Amino acid sequence: MPPIVEAPAVPLTMLVGPPGVRSLGLDLDAAAQQFGGVQVGRRRLPGVLLPFGTGESAGWTRLTEVVQWIGPGRVREALTSEDDRTSASTPQTGGHLAP
Repeated sequence: MPPIVEAPAVPLTMLVGPPGVRSLGLDLDAAAQQFGGVQVGRRRLPGVLLPFGTGESAGWTRLTEVVQWIGPGRVREALTSEDDRTSASTPQTGGHLAP
């Protein structure tokens, strides 16, 4: 089979559901004005869809802008599971808890 050259994947959108909007305290009006964000879901429990680009234009710059707007630490916290946070804060040595 001959090698296939493909364009690298690019981010096209970010969907933040109602729990994320609530926990991150996102301002949906600001998201709409700054990034073209579109409110999705119910009015009482809104999510937001943030477009980054098209298949022909890379969305890395817009993704970076959105992450900076939300706050990199807050994004990291939102994407880290409770198990990951617990294990990261518990030093371990050789499979046993460190003294």
